[in-house]
Amino acid sequence: MHYAVFMGFFNFFTRPANSLGMMLLAAWLILYGVVTAPFLKFNFAHSSDLLAVLAIAAGALLLMKR
Repeated sequence: MHYAVFMGFFNFFTRPANSLGMMLLAAWLILYGVVTAPFLKFNFAHSSDLLAVLAIAAGALLLMKR
């Protein structure tokens, strides 16, 4: 593999998200995966409320392109 291609691939995964909306979306996806995975058996009070608020905030920020 060419060095420049490898470094571009590496930078894709180490570069932080450019927008707050994308960061909230990433947090929502991770939290949703952890909470709904049956083999992890992880749950906490008001997890669905937190997921709903994160989803609304991420969607609104992405629509505003922030």
